[in-house]
Amino acid sequence: MFGRIGGDLRFAFRQLARRPGFATVAILTLGLGIGANTAIFSVVDAVLLRSLPFEHEDRLVSPASMPLSLEGFPEGPADAFEFADELPAFERLAAWTRSNGVNLMLGTEPVRAEASEVTLGFFPTVGVRMQEGRSFSAADDTHVAVLGHRLWRDRFGGGDVVGSTVSVNGRPVTIVGVAGSDFELPEGTDLWLPLSTGPDRVVEGTRSATTVGLLREDATIEQARAELALFAERHLEGSWMQDGVSRVRTLRQVMVGDSRTPLMILLAATALILLIACSNVANLFLTRAVGRGHELTVRASLGAGRGRLVQQLTTEALVIAVAGGLLGLVLAFWTLDVIVAAAPADFPRFAAMGIDVRILGFAAALSVVTGLLFGIWPALRGARVDLAAGMKTGRLGSGSGAVRNGPLVVGQVALTLVLLVGGGLLLQSLMRMRSVDPGFTPEGAITASVSLPRADYPDEPMRDGFMAQLLERIRATPGVEAAGGVNFLPLSTALGFSAALQIDGRPDPDRPDDFVGFFAATPGYFDAVGQPIVEGRSFDSRDVAEAAPVAVISRSLARRQWGDESPLGARVRFSEDEEWYTIVGVAGDVRTWGLADAAPLQIYLSSNHTGVLPGRLVVRGARAASIAAVRGAVAGLDASLPVHSVSPLSDVVRARMAEQRFLAQLLTTFALMALTLAGAGIYGVLSYRVASRRHEMGVRLTFGARSTDVLGLVLREGVRLVALGVAIGILGALASGRLLAGVLFDVAPTHPATLLAASVFLVGVSIAACLAPATRASRVDPAVVLRED
Repeated sequence: MFGRIGGDLRFAFRQLARRPGFATVAILTLGLGIGANTAIFSVVDAVLLRSLPFEHEDRLVSPASMPLSLEGFPEGPADAFEFADELPAFERLAAWTRSNGVNLMLGTEPVRAEASEVTLGFFPTVGVRMQEGRSFSAADDTHVAVLGHRLWRDRFGGGDVVGSTVSVNGRPVTIVGVAGSDFELPEGTDLWLPLSTGPDRVVEGTRSATTVGLLREDATIEQARAELALFAERHLEGSWMQDGVSRVRTLRQVMVGDSRTPLMILLAATALILLIACSNVANLFLTRAVGRGHELTVRASLGAGRGRLVQQLTTEALVIAVAGGLLGLVLAFWTLDVIVAAAPADFPRFAAMGIDVRILGFAAALSVVTGLLFGIWPALRGARVDLAAGMKTGRLGSGSGAVRNGPLVVGQVALTLVLLVGGGLLLQSLMRMRSVDPGFTPEGAITASVSLPRADYPDEPMRDGFMAQLLERIRATPGVEAAGGVNFLPLSTALGFSAALQIDGRPDPDRPDDFVGFFAATPGYFDAVGQPIVEGRSFDSRDVAEAAPVAVISRSLARRQWGDESPLGARVRFSEDEEWYTIVGVAGDVRTWGLADAAPLQIYLSSNHTGVLPGRLVVRGARAASIAAVRGAVAGLDASLPVHSVSPLSDVVRARMAEQRFLAQLLTTFALMALTLAGAGIYGVLSYRVASRRHEMGVRLTFGARSTDVLGLVLREGVRLVALGVAIGILGALASGRLLAGVLFDVAPTHPATLLAASVFLVGVSIAACLAPATRASRVDPAVVLRED
């Protein structure tokens, strides 16, 4: 048996060596299909399939919202939830915060690192073992930390750091442990600190906590939902958290977020490409079988049965498939790097992506399945030998048999149209998103961030004075046109709250039903960010800490509260224990959360009166001069402060289109690949049909048919197949539009113009692919063809 297989392999290699052009085209075609599928599957595997680095992954769940304590966050390190006894489905409960930036001092070098605060039971709950040292304990104070593996490797050289002390936000912090190389929760965390709200808290800024619970072995997620819903009714009725408490997800769902849909779209697209590639190679084998008719007939006449011929032809297909798989694996390495580079910055599980044993196994299995998929049918067709006709003519059959490969064209055209329409819809969505006015002018400005630790800048006058000096130095730099600071950049996030805006001289509203985005800004900010002042003025040198507090409101807020009247001079506040802010200006609306979301009501308060650090700097001017101005000014005032998050302001806008751009780029690339393969497939199918009908064409020309008649005959057959494929493809595109609906912006998944444009484009390419075989058929020499008989 093994001897026969070895002989088949040797014969297959000899046959392919005799036709290097055929082998090269087949291997390249399969390499593209297998490479694209392997690369996308490696991403899907890392994000959706691969086990998380947690001991009890299947038992870890997270409510959408959850209070750490009914009385709020505790003073000092948080250990346990005081209401955990009311939730018997849970063995443990813990929480972590979103990653917050901290200033880390390593010797004399300031470094910006991402820190997350966690409850003391966080590491035991998620089941993570330390690579070095230990996790937190009840005996620890707030000034301890667990390092992330990446920070430990890159900044500490992977040495013995347990027990050493570093400066974090100006406070001494003792390192008690180092997390494993595969652990990042939340993703991007460089170090973990005990969660606390006391005066010794190391991490500064706002915080949003996420709860994680370890279910008991005999508990179910449905039981957890029921217990949490009952808990919410008892303790949180009327609270904004009530609905979210019972919305329980697995920890994987929390980490993956909304990435499942785009990944499924890309995986479906690459599967379509592989089907098109398989049909192409199947047609190549059918075409090749026409030229090998005499050889197969001779082998059959010498006693080779049909099964033996099928085995040999299938072996040749598997050799091509394995070679294509090896090429695809090489392409997958390169493609994966491109995908990771193009993916949005917040795409989950980047560290887990790569080509490992699992992916190698997938590529190997895909190669074998692909070889069988495109090899069996041509082998069965090729082994169907008519000995009498074959020995006489060397052909395998008549044109009637060849007609059966028409479904290859129809299928390729239909699948290609589905991809073209999908890519077109995403491009339309991206273009419409780009046309949205964000409310500011990002071109010509850069942004950078600087954070002042309260350990070094404990009071507001010091912090306000530092920011005033910093901005003054930046503005004095040649090449800088304007500079200002704000607490949150537009299109990033905003410290907002549902609040009833109290207006002096008006009765208080019955309920707080307006979301108001709150910003603390410095003089010069509006000019630097390119946000127009439509009425009144912006903040200037008059708005010092000793002056009366002033505010600038957005145009939508002005219209909501004052209608056609001017709000200038009116006074507003959010609670009775706050000062009144006099409105001195009205600014244009700025989109806060994303380009697809309407701008919320917004109020800007002079940073000198808020106690909030406007640490997000915006500098307008020449890019190099602006960046140098920020770095030089900060270093001149305090060399221990790192300048971080330096980028063009336009990157803020680009980040909000990252997912749309990522999907559009990849799906359009896949659609063009499919179009190329489909064009080649149409050409190959019609070439096969012409080759198998040469005798018929010769007879037609002998009995008076003109070359244009034969040309038209072949073209009509090709166009009929293409038209049927387009019709089926339109139905497929309409059905698949539901999958894209969730990622499209201002474009219907049934957009008629996109369907029409994709169909016309595909028909044009298909007709071009039909012309060469049709022209070849019209130039058949009747005398030569008839002499063959």
